[in-house]
Amino acid sequence: MALHDPVPLHATAPTIEVDGQSFPMLAANLEHMRMNEGPGGLSSLELAFIDSVPDGTGSHYAANSASPLRLGAGVRVFAGAATTGAGEIFDGQVTAIESEIRPDGPPVFTILAEDRLFPARRRRRTRAYEAMTLGDVVDEIASDFALTAEVRDGVDQTARNWMQADETDLAFLRRILDRFDCDMQVVGDRLQVGRVGMDQRALVMLTAGDTIISARITADVAEQVTAIRKASFDPETGEATDSEEHASAFGPGEGQSGPEILEQNFSAVAMHCGRSGPLNDGDAALLARIEGERRARGFVRLDCSARGDSGLRVGTWVQLEGVNPMFANQFAVRRATHRWDHESGYRTDFLAECAYLKEAS
Repeated sequence: MALHDPVPLHATAPTIEVDGQSFPMLAANLEHMRMNEGPGGLSSLELAFIDSVPDGTGSHYAANSASPLRLGAGVRVFAGAATTGAGEIFDGQVTAIESEIRPDGPPVFTILAEDRLFPARRRRRTRAYEAMTLGDVVDEIASDFALTAEVRDGVDQTARNWMQADETDLAFLRRILDRFDCDMQVVGDRLQVGRVGMDQRALVMLTAGDTIISARITADVAEQVTAIRKASFDPETGEATDSEEHASAFGPGEGQSGPEILEQNFSAVAMHCGRSGPLNDGDAALLARIEGERRARGFVRLDCSARGDSGLRVGTWVQLEGVNPMFANQFAVRRATHRWDHESGYRTDFLAECAYLKEAS
C-alpha cells in the first residue's frame, strides 16, 4: 500500500454483553462507542443507542423499565464480532444513564460505565499501614474488592509506614504508586501493578499507510535533565539528607536518550527537588533515580490514531514502522481511547512514550 492510498475502514461493530447476555436490539441500535483508559486504572465506557423502535402507529422509546440498560448492570465490550474471538476491551458496571433529544435525529439513550475499580473510588477512609511494602498495601486493598493483586518485578520492595489520610482507596493507591513510578490496571479479576514502561502487556506492530491513520511524534528536551537532586531531612534522626542521581533512560526503544542529547548539544541540567517531604538517605537516592527515569522515558512522545486494535491498551508496547527512521522505535502506551461509530468504524487513539531517538540515517 502506498502512503497516499486511503486507509481501509475497520467497520466491525463491537460486541456488547449486558449482565452476561447479548441483545440483538442493542447491536442494531448502537450509534457509537468510546472507551477511555489511562494511568492509574479505572477505565470508562460510553455507549450510545438510538432510543427508538417502530410499532404499528409510528415508534416508541426502546429504553424502558424492562430494558437491560439499567443502573448497576454489568457490561462487557469486545472489539469486534464474538465469532471472531474479538478481544475484551472493557468489563465494568453501568454507573450513569442519559436520555437525549436531538433536533435533527431520533432520541439517544446513553450508558456510562466504569471498570472494577469503581468501588475503590467510592470508599474514603483514614488508615495506617505499618512496616509494609508497596506490594503488601496493594494486596490488602485489592482483597477488599475481590481482586487478586499481581505485583511484578521492579516494584520497590522496601517496608515502610504508609498513611491514607481521608482519601478514597483509589486516590491513595494512585498517589503511592505514582511516587514510585508504578501503575495499576484491572485485567479480569486481577489488579496488575508494575513499573511504568518496564513490562510489555503486548507488542503491536503499526505501519504508516496501513494500520497507522495519523501520527505525530515529538522529541523534546524541554523537560529533560542530566541529574536529579533530592534534599530533605531524615524523620528519625533529624539529620539532613542530600542525594544526587544521574538521569538514566528507562523503558522501550533504542538510540540516544534525552539526557545524553541534552548534555551533548545543550548543557548539563541538574534539577533540585526539595518538596518531597521527610526522606532518609536510601529513599532520597531511590526517588531521585526514579524521577530521572520518569523524565527520560517521556523524551519522545507519540500521539497516534490507528485502525482499531484491542491490543492497544495501557502498558502495551508498539513498534512503529514506515515512519521517519529517527522515530522508528518501540513506545509504551500510556493512554488509549477505543471508539466506534458508523462513519469512522473502529479506531484506537493513543499516547505513548519512548526514551530514545535514533540517529539520522
